[in-house]
Amino acid sequence: MTIDFKEIIKEVKANQARLESCAGPHQFVIHTTIPGTPLGKTYRCERCQGTVDHHAHYWYQLGLKHSNNAIPPDKSDLSSEAKPG
Repeated sequence: MTIDFKEIIKEVKANQARLESCAGPHQFVIHTTIPGTPLGKTYRCERCQGTVDHHAHYWYQLGLKHSNNAIPPDKSDLSSEAKPG
């Protein structure tokens, strides 16, 4: 199996562009889960289709909670997830 680093960088940049251009707030839903690990989840925004890992999702949700803005809650349940250590 050959790893095409240029293709990986291209995909990362495209994902970053989707996330940064999102009108927001992001509406994340669970996208993938790696069995056997509570931190193996990725989340996809229903608005922009950008994806983030568990840690980015956790801190984004916590930032929204602390902002005291009237932002609709995420469709994923932050309270049931393992907190990053």
